[in-house]
Amino acid sequence: MKIIIYGMGRGLQFIEESLKKEHEIIGYSDSFLKLKIFHGKPFYSIDELKTASERSDYIILAIFDKRTALEMQERLCREHGIPLTKILPFYSVINQEMWALHLNRMQAEGKNGVILGNSYAYHGLCEDYLSEGFENFALPCQDMYFNCCIFEEILRKNVRLDYLWFDLCDYNYLNIDISRTKHKLKYYISIGGITRPHNYSMNNAFSDPFETWVKDQFGIVRNTDGTKLEDLFELKDCIIPEKPEEELYGCLNGEPSVSVAYMGEALQKRREDTISENIKLFVKIIKLAKNNNPKIRILFTLLPLYISLEKARNDLCGLIWKEEYLEIVEDVCKKYDCLFLNYKNCEAISGNSNLYFDAQHMNTIGSKCMTSIIENDLRNRDFYK
Repeated sequence: MKIIIYGMGRGLQFIEESLKKEHEIIGYSDSFLKLKIFHGKPFYSIDELKTASERSDYIILAIFDKRTALEMQERLCREHGIPLTKILPFYSVINQEMWALHLNRMQAEGKNGVILGNSYAYHGLCEDYLSEGFENFALPCQDMYFNCCIFEEILRKNVRLDYLWFDLCDYNYLNIDISRTKHKLKYYISIGGITRPHNYSMNNAFSDPFETWVKDQFGIVRNTDGTKLEDLFELKDCIIPEKPEEELYGCLNGEPSVSVAYMGEALQKRREDTISENIKLFVKIIKLAKNNNPKIRILFTLLPLYISLEKARNDLCGLIWKEEYLEIVEDVCKKYDCLFLNYKNCEAISGNSNLYFDAQHMNTIGSKCMTSIIENDLRNRDFYK
């Protein structure tokens, strides 16, 4: 196919490098440059694009900001008469959900284990310190439903797994559904969470349909013209973003202040329908794993918060959740022959402020220490094959 690339900013290089060799870049364009040639190809002004587009199959918008790309797509169609289906806003259409990037790396490196969870596992587990090849698919705010969606996507790629490790966050995890929250759902999608509505329609904080809300908030759209980016581009080398410096190496300075609001609605407001759904999803994940490989080893963990927060949560109402939660998890693990390791009382980790960058999350040193403890326990229990 013949391609014209519009946009000379930071989104350009990845598109140039990823275009498959059988396709040809026949020109470039942008609104702020007045050139005749760029990278050995004709450079078209925005007013020349209509005529140039008649000799091309697609105009690829190399505009990194997704919402700006959609605005430009509409402008080129409205003001310059270029068919909408011929304009491809690359970064709005490409799957930049983190699970897809991790799956690419997992397959490229031949790993045989998956880690699921939310921010506790995302920050608290260091897969490089494990003797088996695990890829960490955990992401902040990722609840039971979204973890299940991601696991299903992994299995659809015919990946055979030897290990599944799911960190179950906290004693109130079965009461969490981020699609019924305002800020957590928005944050989760903004950092690369899987874009699914789940119970969005039950969320009184939003009035727009889910697809409209996602497009307006994030500039993410479905590729509706039938063209798959995989037909045009080699997308195996997408870069997984680094964590910010303060999360990698920051540490607590003094005792953190812990308010009731900080601990979250899910700890205080009980939703029976959410609990019931999450228990079913919990079992579903196990069954999916065993269908993938009947001999798969399955591990569930609980990682410790910083000790003062752990105590504050328990004093508020955490102990109310604890007994019920442990009974459910332990019963399911016994029924399906899964290993459950609870590190909530591991004060070698939770009692050391140098191992946390905030009261909930471990820094890099903390994650390496925590993972080393778990790795040793797994070896002693002959968990690995």
